Amino acid sequence: MAQPNNVQTSIEHLAKLVDDMWYLAGDKSADVSNFIMYTGIKNITGTFQFLDRRLQDIATFGRVVGEVDTFVGFVSKSLMGVLASVM
Repeated sequence: MAQPNNVQTSIEHLAKLVDDMWYLAGDKSADVSNFIMYTGIKNITGTFQFLDRRLQDIATFGRVVGEVDTFVGFVSKSLMGVLASVM
C-alpha cells in the first residue's frame, strides 16, 4: 500500500474503515452534517491547548531532570569528600 500507485485504493480503504468505525460506535447518520460538527474550531483549539500543555510538561520534566542531575553530582562529590577525609 505504500507504493504511489496504491494511494487511491489506500484512501478508499481508510474511508471505508472510518465509516465502519463510526457505524459500530452508534452513528447511523447518512449525511455529512455530523462529521462537520466534529471538525469545529473549538475542537481544534482544544487540541492545540492540549499539545501546549504536553510541551510544557516536557519542558518541566527536562528542567527537573537537570536539577536532579545537579543534585546527584553535588551529593556524590560531597560523599567522596567525606570518604577522603575519613580515610
